[in-house]
Amino acid sequence: MMDSGANVTFSSDEVTLQLLDRWNPFLGIEVGHTRQDVTRGGRIAAVFPPLSERLPIEDLIQGYTINGARALRLDDQIGSIEAGKSADFMVLDEDLFAMDPYEIHNIVSKAVVMRGACIKGNLS
Repeated sequence: MMDSGANVTFSSDEVTLQLLDRWNPFLGIEVGHTRQDVTRGGRIAAVFPPLSERLPIEDLIQGYTINGARALRLDDQIGSIEAGKSADFMVLDEDLFAMDPYEIHNIVSKAVVMRGACIKGNLS
């Protein structure tokens, strides 16, 4: 779908209390990148076929951010960090592009900023 130019977004449709951790976008990024389920052994888990559908981190981040904003027709207001847009972002202690991809699901944001106000953690 991405190769065709479709606007692909990512999220979880899991709503049961038993699998509440499935809402975590970092878990979705890890599974989309590795095609292996963290809850079934991570790096030793079976690969969801086909292996060729492993996605680059860049595509997954876009699917969770700007592509979602485009789908909502709000990409002029949210979805990327640009002058004039709502200042909504997270600060991480880890570099998604450099870290062990099997640890992405463990990331916890250091700070969360919404509409320019720090609502979780701190920016120092």
